[in-house]
Amino acid sequence: MSQDSVAILAAVLVPVATAAVGALGLVLKDWREGRAYAGRRRPPFEDAARQVSFAVEWWQARQTISSPSEDLDEARTRALAWLEEASALVTQTAPAPGVSVRRLLLLAPPLHDRLAKVIRLGFYLSVAVMVFFSAEATAAALGGSSAGDVSWTYVWSAVFGALSLILRYAAVATEAR
Repeated sequence: MSQDSVAILAAVLVPVATAAVGALGLVLKDWREGRAYAGRRRPPFEDAARQVSFAVEWWQARQTISSPSEDLDEARTRALAWLEEASALVTQTAPAPGVSVRRLLLLAPPLHDRLAKVIRLGFYLSVAVMVFFSAEATAAALGGSSAGDVSWTYVWSAVFGALSLILRYAAVATEAR
């Protein structure tokens, strides 16, 4: 490889690698938060399940032992109170985390507006064209094409990159209205 090819390759790969590492960091953070949320949510559910099974077994035992209806009414009230406590224990857990960063980066949260979905499709197409032009420009530069051809290919890549940003904003704004 010539000195120019190495310089071009380094100039292209450094920002791409930086963006990839940053996105990977966000995805790992998202994954870790999801696991932490699942870990915080599991114990209250297990406690509630134990309370419900105890209430059911206690109620069945109470029905077989007690005969007066007053005792059964009091037992029913107590069992219902235990079930309400179990339900409150589950609903007191922290709310689910919002949309993941990975889905936000890819404009993949669920969109309900039809126009927003169409704009998202345009966003994906624009990103694909931008990546194609970037790869084409890099291949042309490494292949020894003229500087003008390479420059114009990068210009088109930048145009489609800007269009991608505009379409992403438009999709989010359309969904928010």
